[in-house]
Amino acid sequence: MCPFSPDSKSWLVADIGGTNSRCAVLQGPFAPAHKLRFFRNADYPDLAALLRTYLADFGENRPRRAALAVAAPIHGDDIRMINLDWAFSKTALAKQLGFDFISIINDFESVAYGLPAFREEDLELVGPVLPVVRGNRAVLGAGTGLGVAGWIESGSCSAVVRGEGGHMTLAARNAAEADLIAKFRDIYGHCSAERVLSGNGLIDLHRVMHGETVAVAEHITGGTDARSRATMQQFFNFFADIAGDVALVLGAVGGVYIAGGIITDNVKLFRLSGFRERFEDKGRYSNYLGRIPTWVITNRTPGIRGLAAYIDTL
Repeated sequence: MCPFSPDSKSWLVADIGGTNSRCAVLQGPFAPAHKLRFFRNADYPDLAALLRTYLADFGENRPRRAALAVAAPIHGDDIRMINLDWAFSKTALAKQLGFDFISIINDFESVAYGLPAFREEDLELVGPVLPVVRGNRAVLGAGTGLGVAGWIESGSCSAVVRGEGGHMTLAARNAAEADLIAKFRDIYGHCSAERVLSGNGLIDLHRVMHGETVAVAEHITGGTDARSRATMQQFFNFFADIAGDVALVLGAVGGVYIAGGIITDNVKLFRLSGFRERFEDKGRYSNYLGRIPTWVITNRTPGIRGLAAYIDTL
């Protein structure tokens, strides 16, 4: 087999998260990813430096087109990331790195583009086996932040809807949860879903519940003590509420897909958490949600898969 070499039709695709980034090269829409590399954002002063490091491997033969998925609201030319101190201009970035063309979308918008392309081996079912029907689909995931997006099914005119659903106000189901949320409001003023359903949110939730501060979320996700298990259970409960809300808002009868490292790295614990029962527990709409399948995306690079689908639309 000949070694891979980018050509004039190649694309740099990069999924830029709040903590980590993934870069690859595609030779066209839906093409397999080549030269996949993972980066820690903290090792670089800005996005341009990270991408320049990746492109250095290609010399003058590097891709001249780029499609980026970034964990940030995308409005206009100037982009400011919420959970990372990076800000940049799309125009300036293209000039710095010598791209002839660049397109930037939200990171969960990218995953939504890939939803129709995920195969059985990319997914793990959580909940009952249900008939798969055509219809809108939702994706959400908790990592450095909480991302939300949707695939709107309309035959040949299907489209992706993006937004900042992770910043919706988190609601309580009972007095104990109301007390937890009140403590988050004391800290942040507004208790959005992301304030709890994220890596830092998990640390805060553990401290609010148990008066114990840990350095990193992995001390909780990997913990076997009763306090860690209780924190994870409450985290999954809140996540189930938000997943059910998103499914209702989008009419996601085609399924709810779950990404983000906190859950994808802890699928076994998630399956045992009672997520599905709480997801369906929406009063008069419990039967409606009971017919919606839920999957965890186990593919390690769903954003790259989504970008491969997205560039087909350009």
